[in-house]
Amino acid sequence: MNFCVKTFSGYWASHGDPFGPSFLLDPAVDDETLGWAVEEALEKSRYVFPTDDDEFSTSEKREKYYFDLAETIRVRFSYKSIRSLFKGDKFCYITSLDGILTIAPYRRERLHVHEQLAEDQFVVVSELATPARLGSQVRLAISRCL
Repeated sequence: MNFCVKTFSGYWASHGDPFGPSFLLDPAVDDETLGWAVEEALEKSRYVFPTDDDEFSTSEKREKYYFDLAETIRVRFSYKSIRSLFKGDKFCYITSLDGILTIAPYRRERLHVHEQLAEDQFVVVSELATPARLGSQVRLAISRCL
C-alpha cells in the first residue's frame, strides 16, 4: 500500500491545499518517515477564509487540484487508471486540537466517496509523540479502514 500524505486547509470545511506539501511514499516507508510527513503536512495546514484565497474560492479549482494530485499519484505508482488507483484505497483524516492528534479512519463507499468510521475506531496520539510513534499510529488507523 502506497501512502499519500497531504495538507488540508480551510475554514468551516477543509480541502486539499495546493500550497501545502504532498508526500508520496512507498509501502516500505519506515514509521519515522511516515510520521515526519504527517507532521510536515499538519504544520502547513492553515485557516483560509473562502474569500481570502483564490485557490479555495471555487469548487472547480479544488476539483482540479484533487484530480491533478490523483494523476500524479497514478503516474508515480504506475496505476493504469484513476479507477484502479482508488480501487481498494484506504483513507484517514487527521485533526489537531489542544495538543492531541485524532486519526479518523474511513471506509470506501464508492469511487471518490468515503464514510467516516465510528469514534471507537479513531486513533488518538499526542502532538508531542515522536515521528516513529506517530507513523505507527497512522498505520494502526489505516489497518482499521474497511
